[in-house]
Amino acid sequence: MPRWTRASIALSSNWERQRAVLNSTPVSAARVRPPSTTELSGVGSRFPRIHLIESVLQPSRTIAPGFQTFAVTLKGGRVLTGVRVAEADDMLTLADAQGNKHLLRKSRIEDQQPQAVSVMPEGLEKPLSVDEFVDLIAFLSSLKSDRSR
Repeated sequence: MPRWTRASIALSSNWERQRAVLNSTPVSAARVRPPSTTELSGVGSRFPRIHLIESVLQPSRTIAPGFQTFAVTLKGGRVLTGVRVAEADDMLTLADAQGNKHLLRKSRIEDQQPQAVSVMPEGLEKPLSVDEFVDLIAFLSSLKSDRSR
């Protein structure tokens, strides 16, 4: 079992340290959050702690429904990659890894292909100490809202 996993299961965290990690330079809240601000709502209720740990350490291993990344090819050849965050009869909103939302007319979409790679960046844990990683997992586990995507 990797040290990050062991530590996240065995060690405790506190709110002040969690807040400090989320506000720190290497792991800002923007880097922790998926593209849509509502996507993490209730993540602590929907997934066990071990799944959250694995999702941060290996984001593309198992991509949960609603977090699937798509490559969208527009007429003219431009390709955008991101997570579908809203869809209507004639419009699609795609959020990319930088948090930008792209409002696309479906009539301009040539192709949409699901991707095997998560929009969450690999190596998110690398700049963190073990305690900071534990705090990050504790923060994600604390998101118990009942709102869903």
